Amino acid sequence: MVRCWLGGAQVFASSALAVNLKACNHFRLYNGTSAEGELKVLADGDVSDNFLIKHNLVVFRGGENALQVLQPLLDMPPEARLNLVIFYLRQGEFAEAFQLIKDLEPSTPKEYNLKGVVHAQQGQMHSNQEHLKIAQQYFQLVGADASECDTIPGRQCMASCFFLLKQFEDVLIYLKSVKMYFTNDDDFNWNYGIAKASVGEFKEAEEALSGVQDDKYRAEFCFLRCAHEHGGAVMWHVLLSWLLSVVGGSWCSRRCMWLACCCCCCWSWWCE
Repeated sequence: MVRCWLGGAQVFASSALAVNLKACNHFRLYNGTSAEGELKVLADGDVSDNFLIKHNLVVFRGGENALQVLQPLLDMPPEARLNLVIFYLRQGEFAEAFQLIKDLEPSTPKEYNLKGVVHAQQGQMHSNQEHLKIAQQYFQLVGADASECDTIPGRQCMASCFFLLKQFEDVLIYLKSVKMYFTNDDDFNWNYGIAKASVGEFKEAEEALSGVQDDKYRAEFCFLRCAHEHGGAVMWHVLLSWLLSVVGGSWCSRRCMWLACCCCCCWSWWCE
């Protein structure tokens, strides 16, 4: 497959389609900067007039100009709608994300995953068990699928499924299996820490939560850190146990949305 692609790329090296395909591979293998660098061989007109390349530039740049580029495209390519949903989720515009995806009938793991994320968020925001049930079912469908069960996104989906079911021992089975790939990932460390605390493993929970750098998490975590620093480990255990018992259900459901986002928030791309 790779050999055939390389041969085709050499024969049609100057075509926008070949360059676009090569850029998409660089995005998957490396990052957006590397992918965008591959597009520099194209003339300005090839970039500005090609809707696939315009779409992919939004992807490579982490969502830059998403509204201006993706809204007019939506279903052409199909990933444009999914990427716009992801953009709305990242911006905290959850109602817009739900409106954009509510009528989509998922048919691929990526679509089931993303729709599960949106339903999980809606269920948490509106205390709606039906949304949470749908999210749990979607995550389970992806995680149990034969083609996805041994992938990182598939295992994250199973972790999200068990998070919503509050089966934290099972959550940890799946998170531990992919932990090596998320050493410095705030979303992962937050969910891993919460799962560890939920089963009473407070030392490991503290280690994971202490590695979180994102302000949106640290704002909720700061009073626990202060309690630990000034009151010692016993105070840490007491406060974290209290927090989990009082608001654990809604808190973990809300954070489960962020864990699920990790599965699908690698901005998708479309190549033919």
